Amino acid sequence: MVRRAFMLRAALVAALILPLAACLGGEGATGLAAKAGGGQRSAAFYGGDVIVTGPPGYCVDPNSVQRRADSGFALMASCGHLSTAPSGYVPAAVITASVLPRDASASIPTAARLAGPWVDAGVAQQIDTDDIALIQVARGGDSLLPSGDPRHWRGAMLIGGHLIGLAVYGDAGADVSGNAGRALLTDTAAAMLAASPVRAPK
Repeated sequence: MVRRAFMLRAALVAALILPLAACLGGEGATGLAAKAGGGQRSAAFYGGDVIVTGPPGYCVDPNSVQRRADSGFALMASCGHLSTAPSGYVPAAVITASVLPRDASASIPTAARLAGPWVDAGVAQQIDTDDIALIQVARGGDSLLPSGDPRHWRGAMLIGGHLIGLAVYGDAGADVSGNAGRALLTDTAAAMLAASPVRAPK
């Protein structure tokens, strides 16, 4: 699981080749929050500036959490898969979040900008919402998740000057590569915005 987490983090960070990538800095954050059996409901990064959390029924895998000065990473899945705690039915999916350091010059991502590094993988859809920019990528999901669907969704958002990269992967034939995956990322973005403090970039 840890090895897979590093692979996913590397892929997501590669998608976020934006201006703040040249201005790495900051300090790692402390602590996971709100334990739920073998999973965690959330993970804090950069001193609590960014709280990574998923929609109801999804937990953070504590073994996946990485905190570095230049990036943070967490992987989320069904709470029922990560622990014995009941979570109710949720789509079987892996949601990943990458967090970059705070940068006052960071701008709100757009789907067109996010799509740039993934042109060769085939960008099927580009969607801009108030909270998150989304793209549906045609290939690559099966190389990161065993029995995965090649199609998957990626997103980018901004929280307090921190650029956040999100992605969701599901099994081949599941709707996670379609509307369900898009909904999972928009719901994850809403959950993270609600959980994270409102702080202006320094």
